[in-house]
Amino acid sequence: MGIFRFFVYLFLLLLSSASLGVNTDSDGIADVWEADYQISAGDLSTCAIDDSGVVCWGGNTWGQIDVPNLINPQRIYVGYQNTCAIDNSGVVCWGDNDYGQIDVPNLTNPTQVSLQDTQICALDDTGVVCWGENSYVPTLTNPIKISSGWNHTCAIDDSGVICWGSNQWGQTNIPNLSNPTQISLGSAHTCALDDRGVVCWGANDAGQTDVPNLSNPTLISLGGFHSCALDDAETVCWGDNNSGQTNVPNLINPKVLTSRWDAICALDDSGVVCWGDNGDGQTNVPDLIFDFNANGNPDIPVDQMPELSEDLTSNPIDLTQEILVGEWKLAPEAGSA
Repeated sequence: MGIFRFFVYLFLLLLSSASLGVNTDSDGIADVWEADYQISAGDLSTCAIDDSGVVCWGGNTWGQIDVPNLINPQRIYVGYQNTCAIDNSGVVCWGDNDYGQIDVPNLTNPTQVSLQDTQICALDDTGVVCWGENSYVPTLTNPIKISSGWNHTCAIDDSGVICWGSNQWGQTNIPNLSNPTQISLGSAHTCALDDRGVVCWGANDAGQTDVPNLSNPTLISLGGFHSCALDDAETVCWGDNNSGQTNVPNLINPKVLTSRWDAICALDDSGVVCWGDNGDGQTNVPDLIFDFNANGNPDIPVDQMPELSEDLTSNPIDLTQEILVGEWKLAPEAGSA
C-alpha cells in the first residue's frame, strides 16, 4: 500500500499546485495570494492585510490609518484622505468625511473599491456605485473592473474600457484596445493591459505613458506621474523619478504590486517591500506577519511547493510521516515502515 499512498500524495500535490495558479479575476495575482495577503499604497499612507488583519502606517492627518474593527478583512484600498476595506460585513471606510466618503451606501456583494480624493466607487452585483463629492456613473454593461485617478474614473465592461471625468490631458480618450483585462489610473494618465501588452494614454509630462519594452506583463499599477508593471516576475517602473519611485529594489518573485502618487509597494517572497516618497513614513514597513507556508494551508506560492524527486529509489518519500498537501493530511498507515 506504500506505493499507492505515494500516488495519492502525488495527485493531491498536483491538484494543489494547479489551484494555486488560478487567477479567476484576471488581475495577474493568483487567487490564493489574494485570499490571504493584500497591500495597498496610498498618497500618504500604506496598508496591508497580514495574518493579524489590517495593518496601516504613514500619514494620519484624517485618521486614515486608524483601523476600525473589521470582521475577516479580505481586501484593502488606500487613497489620499481615506481607506476602505472589504470584510464580512461589506465595505467599511474610514478617514475624512467632508463629502460623505465614509458613509457607504447599500451594496450587494461588493468585490472591489477604488478611491479618488473625495469620491469612492465600488463594484458590486448591481454594477458600479459611487459616493462622496460626486456619484455620477455612466451606463455600464456588466462591469468587472474599476480604477480611479485624480479626477477621472475608468471601468472595464462588456464593451471594453469606459472612462469618465476630467479629460484635460486626454486621459479619457481611450485608444483601440484588444480584449482589455486590467485598467489602472494615475493622476492624469491611464494604462490598460490587453492582448498586446500595456497601452497607456493621457498626460505624458514625465514619460509616464512611454511604455518600455516588456516581455510578458501580468499586472499594472500607476502612481501620480509614473507607471509600473510586473513583467515575467520582474517589476518595471517608468516616468517621474523625483522620489526614486522608478528605482526598483531587488525583489524576490514579486506577486502583488501597488502604487499611488509617489510611493510603491510590492509583496514578494520576503514580505512587503516599499520604495519612493517617504515624507509621511509610508514606505517604513512595520513588522508584518506572513506565514506563506501556513503549516499546510493552501496559501503556499507555487514556486515554494515541495519538489518530487525524479529518482524515487535513491530519494524515496518517507510515507511513515504525516504529509500535508493543502488542507489534506495523509497520515501513515498502521504498521507501515
